[in-house]
Amino acid sequence: MEEKNINRGFDQVNTDNSDSEEENGVTFGDVMRMILKHWKEMIIFFLAALICGGIYSFGIQKPVWTSTGSVIILADNNTDSTDSGSLDSNNLNLSLNLIPSIVDFMNTGEVLTSTLEEVNESTKNNFTYDEMDKMVTVASRTYTSTQKSLFIDINVSTDNKDLSKTIVNSVINNSIEISNDTSKSYHLAFGKRIVISTTANTPVNTAMSKVKILLIAALIGLVVGVLYGIIFELCDTRVKTVKEIESLTGVKVIGLIPDISTDLKAVTANEENSNKETK
Repeated sequence: MEEKNINRGFDQVNTDNSDSEEENGVTFGDVMRMILKHWKEMIIFFLAALICGGIYSFGIQKPVWTSTGSVIILADNNTDSTDSGSLDSNNLNLSLNLIPSIVDFMNTGEVLTSTLEEVNESTKNNFTYDEMDKMVTVASRTYTSTQKSLFIDINVSTDNKDLSKTIVNSVINNSIEISNDTSKSYHLAFGKRIVISTTANTPVNTAMSKVKILLIAALIGLVVGVLYGIIFELCDTRVKTVKEIESLTGVKVIGLIPDISTDLKAVTANEENSNKETK
């Protein structure tokens, strides 16, 4: 009978403990205390990230100069029109359907090779085909499947202002020249359809702004500092507060025994000083 009561007692304690743990889970206040407890580390992470961001933005990052030009694809290369003066819908649809192929034509192959040779010769550089391919981007202005455009944009990004502008104009001119060359097969599909809309504009620096880099770095430092404080506290298995003891044992703490080691040292030091004065 006594043994049953004892077991019931232990079961009751375990039940109380589990209930206490559920009630005393990690709250928002606990998380805030974890974070604020490591405010020094947070400041260190914040300043370190800010310094790294400053070094990158003011010392390492290079400007990215982007220039843009455009061409328009003629809806009718024979300049024919209907009696009403409107464009022939068949020629218009043909031009719209040809745009993806013209984009590929301008972005690779002979156009890019001719541009590469021309730019290397005029600027005394030694770019490779792959490097030129990375610098040049050709894309149509087609917005949706129903809203299509006859414009094609040529974007070039380099670390040199004049070079970006030179490459854009070279791509446009070579595209027109090669497509109109009757000795090449491109002439059958693209001949006299590619027309200059705008030449290369004044290059603009499209690199990420220094302020934005610093803001991102500061945010990263702040997040890392917060995560450090939370993870450090969650991984620390030492019992340090009355609340933790009560949560783990399910027993209320009646009193605490203070650490008197410091007081003993002070008393011992006072006694030694008194003895010296007596002597």
